[in-house]
Amino acid sequence: MDAKAAVQRQFEGVAQQYAASTVFSRGIDLDAIAAEAVARSPRRALDVGTAAGHVAFALAPHAELVVGLDLTHAMLVQARERGVANLALLQGDVEALPFADESYDFVTSRFCGHHFPNPGRFVAEAARVLRPGGQLLLGDVVAPPDAELDRWINHAETLRDPSHVRNHTVDEWHALLAAAGFRGSTLLEWRLDLDFDDWVRRQRTPPDRVAALRGLFADASPRQIEAFGVTPTTFQLHCVVIRAEAP
Repeated sequence: MDAKAAVQRQFEGVAQQYAASTVFSRGIDLDAIAAEAVARSPRRALDVGTAAGHVAFALAPHAELVVGLDLTHAMLVQARERGVANLALLQGDVEALPFADESYDFVTSRFCGHHFPNPGRFVAEAARVLRPGGQLLLGDVVAPPDAELDRWINHAETLRDPSHVRNHTVDEWHALLAAAGFRGSTLLEWRLDLDFDDWVRRQRTPPDRVAALRGLFADASPRQIEAFGVTPTTFQLHCVVIRAEAP
């Protein structure tokens, strides 16, 4: 099964959990994205990997039209239930956006880049569909710059969700953006507090993998515990929002 088919298979069955989750419906990163939309007042905004639509809902009061695109039909069903008048929902691939060149003023992507098998292709597509001077806001979980900590958290993420590709580092995202011609700056870095049981329940992680994750966290080294705030019931993921201006 290829990476995109794995994403569809994984998320078709958990769309309701993502629609209801406060991890996705709230957050300082969502507030920051909404504030950028207020400042920009875009005519046409595109939210890629829109899932249950939380970013699209935040953009809608500040744009003439918002398009939410996702690979998984069940996620779009959840987003459609809100009935937002200026929101159009479309099933599609973020690495081959079905839109004309320079057709959007504003593009957002939140908590989905770690599922992209070819993130450079997504960044290039975002650059293509943005008008000159348009803005991309990229928010995602990221790996620390330390290689050992990078390996540890990506191993944990893959155990929990087989459709996971990679938590990139902040520098890796900046390099991808620069290669596509964007002028990027880090808008926000923060730690996302997660409850372990909720984290695995939301993704319907099988019991054997939950057990493997519990063992991984129980055996975490002092550096891993410090880096990810590991406790017997909670931990933290590193997150970023990058603001990138199109050429």
